[in-house]
Amino acid sequence: MGKIILVFILLLSIQLYSQPIKLEQKVVYKGNFIGSIGQVALDSKEQVYIGDFINHDIHIFSPTGKYIKQIGREGKGPGEFQYIWGLQIGQKDSLYVLDGNLNRITVFTPNQFDYPAYTIALDNGPNGEAITGVGWHGFGANGLWVNKNSRIFVAYQEYYSKANLNKQHHLKIFIVNRKGEIVYKTSLINIKGMDRLINVSKGFMVSIMPFGQTPVVHLGPDGYFYFGNSDIFDIKAIDVSGNLKRELKYEVKPVRIKQSMWDKALENYEYLTQKSLNNSLTPLPEYKRLFDDFVIDEKGNIWVATNTEDENNYTWMVFDKSNNLITKFKFPKSVMLKIIKQNYAYGIYTDDNGIQSVIKYEIKTKRSEERRVGKECRSRWSPYH
Repeated sequence: MGKIILVFILLLSIQLYSQPIKLEQKVVYKGNFIGSIGQVALDSKEQVYIGDFINHDIHIFSPTGKYIKQIGREGKGPGEFQYIWGLQIGQKDSLYVLDGNLNRITVFTPNQFDYPAYTIALDNGPNGEAITGVGWHGFGANGLWVNKNSRIFVAYQEYYSKANLNKQHHLKIFIVNRKGEIVYKTSLINIKGMDRLINVSKGFMVSIMPFGQTPVVHLGPDGYFYFGNSDIFDIKAIDVSGNLKRELKYEVKPVRIKQSMWDKALENYEYLTQKSLNNSLTPLPEYKRLFDDFVIDEKGNIWVATNTEDENNYTWMVFDKSNNLITKFKFPKSVMLKIIKQNYAYGIYTDDNGIQSVIKYEIKTKRSEERRVGKECRSRWSPYH
């Protein structure tokens, strides 16, 4: 009997793992007024909010893609922004916006976006850390989270100076109150910061390290913080008290960076030269990041965008709440999925010219298609026929 159960479980796992996923495009949220997409958020009406890095404003779209409103503009006044580092939908669809240059959070009440309800002026970290975002520009960098109890969490990064260039810098997440004060001097999360390219030939310059690892942090629908560094496949989940609730580890084969990849990076990054690479104070990475980002859906599944030899596609791996790999599929790197909710996925799309939009996809599997066809057949059947 035990062997039969074991075989059944094995077959079930194989069946789940083999379920192909298809993402079918449904809605595109776009406009020539969008510069560079920093963040994407959904409210309870499934309206889409887009934070713009370049234009320093926020755009709202209806669920069907109709443009509704612009929030804010560049400036220092109430409801204005200089550098949007975070965007979150709070209780009753209130809107929280983190500005990294102005060191403040602007809060808007629902449907009253012409003027903020209030602002929260933020302190620096306990050791002088600066407010920052987590992740890559254009991939949805975010440094602000608000949970269901309206607790506020902000990301901080240690400053770079000549005195600490050889030191490992860390990303820290602190709980902040409505006065902008850090509640506890001990951070909720403290992990290795983003790899940086550091040159000291003329003073010193700190810039993005191509292929460098980056921390990834998300607040899941279950209220837990999920975080990890992209060079190690080890994703942890903790509650707001710091208690470990889950840990996902998985073996992924690292991909060595080829010279052709460095050559392409030299073409894509304006500030980058072969000399700056050769003179880097920090060692250049030998391998690509194991993953670039991950998303937690409402069922507790973790979707991880892993890097392989394929330069054009991610291999997305989906793990259930028990950390079992249930499926994987390829999807273009031109799209980074950011939200997965109610069988829909929302991703930031970047075209060949660098123009960005947000796309809503319907998540389809063979099983979902079979259920859909079955429902259609039952709806057409009648005992009176």
